Amino acid sequence: MTLPFYRNPDLADGFGATAGRSQPHRGLDFPHATGTPIPSVNAGVVVVSEWSSVLGWVVEVRGDDGVYLGYCHMNTQGLAVGTRVAVGSIIGPVGNTGSASFGSHLHITKGDRQGAVFGASMSYLSNPWPYIQAGGSITNPTIEGIKMPALIRLPNGSIGFVSDSGELDSIGDLNEVESLKATIVPQGWIQLNDTLIWDKLASRTARLRAARAA
Repeated sequence: MTLPFYRNPDLADGFGATAGRSQPHRGLDFPHATGTPIPSVNAGVVVVSEWSSVLGWVVEVRGDDGVYLGYCHMNTQGLAVGTRVAVGSIIGPVGNTGSASFGSHLHITKGDRQGAVFGASMSYLSNPWPYIQAGGSITNPTIEGIKMPALIRLPNGSIGFVSDSGELDSIGDLNEVESLKATIVPQGWIQLNDTLIWDKLASRTARLRAARAA
């Protein structure tokens, strides 16, 4: 479930956007008034809490699932390194600090290692939006040893899947998925069965093919 704070991202200037930028956007922005409390997307431990001339006050959380989320441009210093956080714990206040900020907002990053928040390489980062939409937990199922996309239920009631590259695609509404004999589990995940067949493509994106019941 998406936390209310994260329901209105600036997708027009989303992850990887280049319009009006000298380099691709390394995260996703959520406009909010200065001082608005920032809730943690996932559960984990604070591993970075410091000032950056570009990103302002920054906190990075290492999630229990190994995902690193960076919270940037905060108005004041956030939680201290070593602090344990739960989903919804307050990281710090929204601000407009750092040379890369042009208005009060949260810039959030999703990385695969500590320090990814500082954007040394785009290869360390991926689009945080699917992860945020999934409530801070995306587990990609493995079929016959091959890592496959995770299916998630989106806030608008539709179903989407997240490829291992972090891209989100829609595959239709809930009724359509149920007709393919997928099972809704309590957490809102979709559990695959043998009527859903995944093709792995050379580009490392994945495409869903559905074998409908006769």
